[in-house]
Amino acid sequence: MPTQIKVPTVGESIKSVYVADWKKNTGDYCNAGDIICEIETDKASQEIPTEVAGVITTQANIGDELPIGGVHPSTNPAKPRQRATNQPSQAANPRLAKRRQPLPPSRRPRPSRLAKRWKS
Repeated sequence: MPTQIKVPTVGESIKSVYVADWKKNTGDYCNAGDIICEIETDKASQEIPTEVAGVITTQANIGDELPIGGVHPSTNPAKPRQRATNQPSQAANPRLAKRRQPLPPSRRPRPSRLAKRWKS
């Protein structure tokens, strides 16, 4: 069931806010506590985090006016999509986590005599 994210109270006399920027787009997966958007008023701006992990569904565009307490975006608790690969994950094999760096010229192997003949 989707969790609705409501516009928080930002001040006593403020009745509405404007969507300044979206940090996440519709269909993006986010974890609990991730910043999804930034709202602003005449006096201040504030970042809005998610309360639960899930897929975001935005309901307003940048520049839209939203009332305080109104429904902002919603999150649908779903697992993130995983890409199917034939390669083992880096978490499963710690040796894969280290990236190989190219050898410096002084440590590279020298070509054999036979390889030198074939080059010329």
